[in-house]
Amino acid sequence: MNQIHAMRVFVRVAETESFRRAAQQLAVSNALVTRSIATLEAHLKTRLINRTTRNLALTEAGTRYLEGCRGLLEELDRLENALADSESEPGGTLRLVASGALSLLSLTPLLDGFRRQYPKVKVRLTLTDRHVDLIEDGYDVGLVTGFVAPSQDLVERPIGTHALVVCAAPGYLAEQGVPHTPEQLALHAFIALPAEQPNSTWHFTGPGRRTEEVTLQPVYSVNSAMMLRLGVLAGMGVAILPWQMVADDLAAGP
Repeated sequence: MNQIHAMRVFVRVAETESFRRAAQQLAVSNALVTRSIATLEAHLKTRLINRTTRNLALTEAGTRYLEGCRGLLEELDRLENALADSESEPGGTLRLVASGALSLLSLTPLLDGFRRQYPKVKVRLTLTDRHVDLIEDGYDVGLVTGFVAPSQDLVERPIGTHALVVCAAPGYLAEQGVPHTPEQLALHAFIALPAEQPNSTWHFTGPGRRTEEVTLQPVYSVNSAMMLRLGVLAGMGVAILPWQMVADDLAAGP
């Protein structure tokens, strides 16, 4: 027995005071209405409706059951409507963590577009350049650069790419010389993100798609992309940074 359906039939019969009118409003047969009420009474082991050939009336148990059915069905309808609304338009709070370097490039326009599309979603953004465990740290989404190890607990989706550039201050290059090949970078003072890594391996693709692999050991590392950029401008060494972060500095020239 579909008890919820039977309860809806019972409420409609009680409100219309007629099996026939209830069947018409529910767009079902008279026989189905009669069978639903009989099944419900058998399930409850009590009579809900006293009926004659001309009229019907609720029993005392039926009156009490009608009140309970109305309250339960109204709450059920509210719950279903709330779920339907949440499915049609997302809401709630999105806990987001993002790389500090990424945030300086395009994160604000991205979030602005997201908020315009989903105005009911509240965004709680944390910027960091350290390693974050999304699950342990309680985040819903992480926007990160570079490789992410596969995990059955996370879903990974690429959302875009950005170019990297090897850069140094004119004063540093005048003093230390200009590296012309990836291998020569290993001879220079390398400054990098993130602070946790003692060294990092970079792959450079040149003409003919030939790839060179170079391991660089930072002499200075910091967990802030902005601080890293300032370190390059101060002449502390060579860094690999997102092109958009240093585009204005490169355009300004020496």
